Amino acid sequence: MQLHSADYRNPGQLRPGTVVLVGAGNTGAELAMDLAPTHEVLLAGREVGEIPIDIRGWQGRLMFPVLWWVWEHVLTERTRPGRKVQAEKTTGEGEEWIRQKEKDIRGAGVRRTSRITGTVDGRPVTEDGEVLDVQNVVWCTGFEKDFAWIDLPGLDSSGRLATARGAVVGQPGLFVLGQEFQYMFNSHTVGGVGKDAAHVVEQLDRSPAPAEEAAPVRR
Repeated sequence: MQLHSADYRNPGQLRPGTVVLVGAGNTGAELAMDLAPTHEVLLAGREVGEIPIDIRGWQGRLMFPVLWWVWEHVLTERTRPGRKVQAEKTTGEGEEWIRQKEKDIRGAGVRRTSRITGTVDGRPVTEDGEVLDVQNVVWCTGFEKDFAWIDLPGLDSSGRLATARGAVVGQPGLFVLGQEFQYMFNSHTVGGVGKDAAHVVEQLDRSPAPAEEAAPVRR
């Protein structure tokens, strides 16, 4: 049984036996905790780290607003630390675990393995050469950026769009929102995209209205 994490709803979709989660980012960690009570779970991928507080308890209530303020005001394109983190975050690697902790994952009985690099007789193989005998594979590999549907002269739509606070570089009148670290660390989140959207609206509001073409004179 194979499915992408986007199609996962509950453990009942999977066959009895072992499941390997391919990708150990936030999605992989969340699904590991959801599946651990009913399946033997292997979490395949590198350790991405975790935020230093537990947002599920008093630490989260006390410190998460501070952390959010840092994401929104300190880690931006305008600051040196922000540009450094932006360069790291736009390489396609997963971000730190937000909710889950390594100790909780291991405490639930989830076993960590290295990245999946191939298959042998239909079975996944890790970069360490371990062949995994599993009955289920859930692909927690994220999504590719795809702007190919935007067909404009001179626009490279093969990946991340270069912008100036949302205005696509070299394409007057074209704006984009929601890209990872578009301007600030949390630009791609539901809670963060609003600030970028407000800035885009301000730019549109300041833009001169397009001149109306004069109606043809009928003779």
